[in-house]
Amino acid sequence: MRTALSTPNVGGRTWILVAALCAATFVSAAQNGTLRLHGVRPAFETELLQSLRSLPVERDDSSLISAVRAWYEARGFLRFAVDSLYHRTTDTIDLWVKEGKPCVIDSLNVTGLLSDLENAMGDRWMSRIGGPFSPAILEDDIRGVLQLLESRGRLLAAVRVADVREEERDEAFGYRIELAVDPGPVVLLGQVQFAGNVATRNSALAMASGLRPGVPWTEKAGDRARRSLERTQLFTSVSAPVVTLGTDRRAHVSYTVVEGRHNSFDGIVGYLPPASGRSSGSLMGMVQVKFKNLLGTARRLGVRWFQERRGTQEVEISYREPWVAGWPIAAEVGLFQRKQDSTYVRQQFGLDVRGDVLDDISVGVTLNFSSTTPQEGYGKRVLSGSSVTLAGITFVSDGRDDPVTPMSGSMFATDVRAGRKKVSSPSGVVIVSEQQLRFDAAAYVRTATRQVFVTELHAKEVRNGSLDIGDLFRVGGATSLRGYGEGEFLGSKVVWGTAEYRVLVAPRSFASVFVDGGAIIHPAIPGEGVASSNVSRIGYGIGLRLDAPVGLIGLSIALGKGDSFGDAKLHLRLINEF
Repeated sequence: MRTALSTPNVGGRTWILVAALCAATFVSAAQNGTLRLHGVRPAFETELLQSLRSLPVERDDSSLISAVRAWYEARGFLRFAVDSLYHRTTDTIDLWVKEGKPCVIDSLNVTGLLSDLENAMGDRWMSRIGGPFSPAILEDDIRGVLQLLESRGRLLAAVRVADVREEERDEAFGYRIELAVDPGPVVLLGQVQFAGNVATRNSALAMASGLRPGVPWTEKAGDRARRSLERTQLFTSVSAPVVTLGTDRRAHVSYTVVEGRHNSFDGIVGYLPPASGRSSGSLMGMVQVKFKNLLGTARRLGVRWFQERRGTQEVEISYREPWVAGWPIAAEVGLFQRKQDSTYVRQQFGLDVRGDVLDDISVGVTLNFSSTTPQEGYGKRVLSGSSVTLAGITFVSDGRDDPVTPMSGSMFATDVRAGRKKVSSPSGVVIVSEQQLRFDAAAYVRTATRQVFVTELHAKEVRNGSLDIGDLFRVGGATSLRGYGEGEFLGSKVVWGTAEYRVLVAPRSFASVFVDGGAIIHPAIPGEGVASSNVSRIGYGIGLRLDAPVGLIGLSIALGKGDSFGDAKLHLRLINEF
């Protein structure tokens, strides 16, 4: 229980004396009007006038007097009083004050505070021996003690003012203050209950919250558990914790959740105008299905199919275990295959183990195995079979306010990998080292009501002593450099970014204009007859997203370098949750 600091009457005198004032009169003085202070010591005048500049242009007398009185009380002048106030002209006010003697702290004794907590308070005390005595500042110090005790699980702590003694001297009033602290017992967490969940199991909610019965309960732990539940993206809302102190002196906590839709369908269809020398355009397509709460356990399964062009497609399957052996560590395994027309087939297996180190920050390790098999005919003429083994570390920071339609915040992710590549050729087997770097960042800045400016930056690099076409990164299309064909550009070093301005017409609907830019470095590959090249491109266009009954419908029209409107690349996207 918290004890508020009262204002005692010591020696028949109150701490604060305020003279009776005439009724408040409305003043419409200009902001650069003149306030003449009388009775204020010269050392205070400049600082006091500076603090009064924050007052509104139009103010009444009482607000002016209150501001002056608060300024003095914060400096220990508890017997400050206003003698009189006079409006000399519309823009000139004369204020006569009686400062009185300052009040200083002669001694401040705190009993009952545990030694480790006393050290933790340290310089947090604003009330200091020899410094001004202010009841408001002392109350803030008491709140600080209580907050520190609560952060250690001592919810029943109390602080009371045991004694206040006043001594009048010629130059000041001295105060001797004694505070008594009752730290109380450490309150442990008891039962953790959840309400509102239908599909999600209580055991999954308990794991997601990170709360463990038997540990000290703090308000910070409750807020952290709420944010952890929200980050699962399984719920549209999570209530603040409701805490009940049981007869066993344990804190029993409950949360109420509202479940959202746990599965999603994401599809993209794109039309690319006919290239030079061709009479018809081409279609691209992507379908991705995610199950984000398998059997109510928060486990995830995802399947993605992507056709870049006829004869070239990708298939990917991923599975995520949210808690490995009951630990707050997630593990995700993935299988990936890309068939590049008649050139090669690339297969990859990946393992990503990741844990949260802070609320919005996670780190992890990765392990990847991939192989590239050239196709009969053209593929074997230009490409050798190879396999790559890589291990790396990942770092992700996601501070966006919403993962679907962010209005503020930022996201940052980096992935560094190293390993070896084994190349099989008719002349023998060659082993070279390989390094990969991936970087992604995005920032969302709210510029006005329902308007947001989005910037993104992405970079990838691969290095090894035997690069082939299967190692290179592909840029261009709906999810990277808009205004160009899917995977139109290949490079061992690629950088692209986006600047987009969105105007929201509903919480998840917006219209936008965007500019994409990218730079691609393609290395020379003598075995495939490919020369090195450096390419930079800019794309631009407009976008639209609508929150419809069937889901989120997105449309983008983008142009690349030298394109006319007839060369625009069109992409239609549907995201449906079920």
